Amino acid sequence: MSELAAVVAAETASSSLDYILLKDMNQLTQKRYADMVNFVKGLQPQMEELLVCQEAAEPVLEAIAKLEQNMTTIESAVSQLEHESKQVMQQLGLAKDSSS
Repeated sequence: MSELAAVVAAETASSSLDYILLKDMNQLTQKRYADMVNFVKGLQPQMEELLVCQEAAEPVLEAIAKLEQNMTTIESAVSQLEHESKQVMQQLGLAKDSSS
């Protein structure tokens, strides 16, 4: 074989190996993306179930928020009543000395 033929054969073999490598990488990538698609499809029913649960929990969460608001209002009223009752007791002279 001539020297030129050897160089051309080597270049062709190198290009052929590059093509085979790219083809193999492409097949692996396709398989990986197919696996990801299957994984996501498997998650879909669970996501739908979570959405149903979230919708069912909304009224409960709203009720909790209202209870928290009511508790804040009640705590404020109790604090104000305690303050006013101390003032009334002090005015009547019935308050105990806090330092004893």
